[in-house]
Amino acid sequence: MPNALIPATASTAPNFQLTSTPRTLDLMSGSSGTTTVSLTPTNGFTGTVDLNVLAVCAPAGVTTTITPATLVGSGQATVQVQTNGATPAGNILAITGRSGGLLQAAYVQFGCT
Repeated sequence: MPNALIPATASTAPNFQLTSTPRTLDLMSGSSGTTTVSLTPTNGFTGTVDLNVLAVCAPAGVTTTITPATLVGSGQATVQVQTNGATPAGNILAITGRSGGLLQAAYVQFGCT
């Protein structure tokens, strides 16, 4: 049957999701803030996830840390961002999690008011 529609099927392969709370950080100039990243397994995922954080398009002097940098199966990590005196609003923290060939991400907007 040409041009037949094939229904999409949901993947049942083990995977995971990353979410961040809060998703926006309004900071005072020169201060720091934190967000919590949650790893939620789907379809029986039990693997090790290596976490990384990057301040995208942020000015020099902005630093980030993530603790712990590795989660197994599920859990939470804390991301801290330290701003400098010249950090405008609208910057993005890209928090990624990698496990084998799987890659997921969560995003947080931050800046100084």
